[in-house]
Amino acid sequence: WVCLVCWVCLVCWVCLGFGVLKSGCVAVNVNTALREEHLLHILNDSDTEIIVADYQYFKIIKKILTKLPKIKRIYINNAPSDYKFDDKIHDFRFLLDTNVENPKINIYDEDPIQINYTEGITGPPKGVLYRNLALSAINIGIELMKIGLQKETKIYCPLPLFHGATQFYAIIPSLFYDASIILAENFSVQRFWEEIRIHRPEVFVYFGGYIHALLDNSPNPPKHTQHTKHTQH
Repeated sequence: WVCLVCWVCLVCWVCLGFGVLKSGCVAVNVNTALREEHLLHILNDSDTEIIVADYQYFKIIKKILTKLPKIKRIYINNAPSDYKFDDKIHDFRFLLDTNVENPKINIYDEDPIQINYTEGITGPPKGVLYRNLALSAINIGIELMKIGLQKETKIYCPLPLFHGATQFYAIIPSLFYDASIILAENFSVQRFWEEIRIHRPEVFVYFGGYIHALLDNSPNPPKHTQHTKHTQH
């Protein structure tokens, strides 16, 4: 049973992502910038049966829905109040529950938990299967302590949530170290230093291009050189 997790708000995405894993399903995170044909390929190639998506992207799914015979159910987030749901398309809020009881599903190191796809620059997107063993080895190794992560750490993360690096080097480590994580909607040179001053993180998780963008638009000191951030990775 494969569950597609895509295009939900930041907090919902994190909660839903771990809920999928806890249930024993496999999550497929989708790049919101993918072309229609690439989305169709991913959904069919991954044997996805359930889609969770924000309403703003639902029109893309509707265009290709007739070509997705494996889809059994779709959950829509932020649908208009007058939207007419049916037997196949449901309100995302139905997934929310106050029940915190352990579902007692056995999950083992070798179990598949996630499929991440490439951007499809040189052809159809290619899926990479991750298992629990790989997740623990990459995310919560002792090496992360050497770059500054500890319980008191606050991590500033402007990376897209569908990207594997966000989970491997930001979300999972923050849980492992019981550290706070600041999820920015996206990376913005204009907002970056203001958000750093407001939230006062010690760690900044980034893609290489972010540093170049910040250097190319470097503000005058000392306004943006007095901050709490001491580690980037």
